[in-house]
Amino acid sequence: MADSVAGSLDGLTAAAAARVNESARLNRLIDEAQAKLRRAIEVMAETMADYRQGLFCSGCGKTKTEILKAGDTFPHPGQQILRPTLAQIAAKEREMQQPVDRAQSELKELVAKRDKNAAEREEALAKMEAGLALWNTSLAYERQAIEWRLRQSERAYNADRQTLDHTAAQVAGTTPEATRERDRIRQARATLEKRQRQSRDDIAAAQSRLAASAADQQRRIDSFLARDPLPRVFSGAANITPYFLPNASFNDLGGLFRMGDFNVARNGETLARVEAFIAAFRRLPAVPAAPVPPADGTTQQKVKDVLKELLACDPEDTECRKPGRHGGTGVRG
Repeated sequence: MADSVAGSLDGLTAAAAARVNESARLNRLIDEAQAKLRRAIEVMAETMADYRQGLFCSGCGKTKTEILKAGDTFPHPGQQILRPTLAQIAAKEREMQQPVDRAQSELKELVAKRDKNAAEREEALAKMEAGLALWNTSLAYERQAIEWRLRQSERAYNADRQTLDHTAAQVAGTTPEATRERDRIRQARATLEKRQRQSRDDIAAAQSRLAASAADQQRRIDSFLARDPLPRVFSGAANITPYFLPNASFNDLGGLFRMGDFNVARNGETLARVEAFIAAFRRLPAVPAAPVPPADGTTQQKVKDVLKELLACDPEDTECRKPGRHGGTGVRG
């Protein structure tokens, strides 16, 4: 899950960065469109003021303002100042309204694009935050699973060693039977110690693999978060949280991460895969308590069972004992 989340953050951060850049571009275009609309309204107001006063040239039909701005005389030589009819005023107003309408339509379209882009940007940024949380949950899940495995291994080992120690204390005398029993106990101890060393080595290797993969994922995620201009709008970072509690809220554990999806229409939705993962994380068992020694009435039978199974193993065979036998959980790696 941790590697899958890290991979999903690649595309998600790229999409978020694109939308942040698009926000800046659309804001510039909206500013330009607003200026264009204001100018169109001003031109319409000036033109219609001239028209209503009858200040336009009989030859070209342009208003006094338009002609004077061009550096010409008003009216043009040989022409007259005309006063428009009501029909002419209405026609001119319709003509001057067209640039205003186009500017308003352009502005409306840009605002709609900006709003859509902003919603997608915010959704992507929120999902980035959820992704970082789920990544940490995934690492915590594996750390706690390895810790549980280590505790179970040590618990089973200590129980078996205690059983053998108890047996050895019961063997007395120098009879051939006692000597053979002590030899069997020494062999069983050697097998137990060898198996436990292998188990500890396996668990240490698992911890090293987790640390290496987490560091690699952290470097990758940091590179994704460094995409310009994300550092200016997103303060999250791929920090590995040492202690992550299963009883944290669903959202704090990254439950809203949709593995890279940031469709605004799906805001608030969750993935069944993520829900199941978090539920499994929350079901992780608590660290087991120290083993309770068996009552006196069961001690001898426990001794016999442990000796029987351990002595049946070749000391070189680390796969001999299986999890769950004689009350233990096994010490296999």
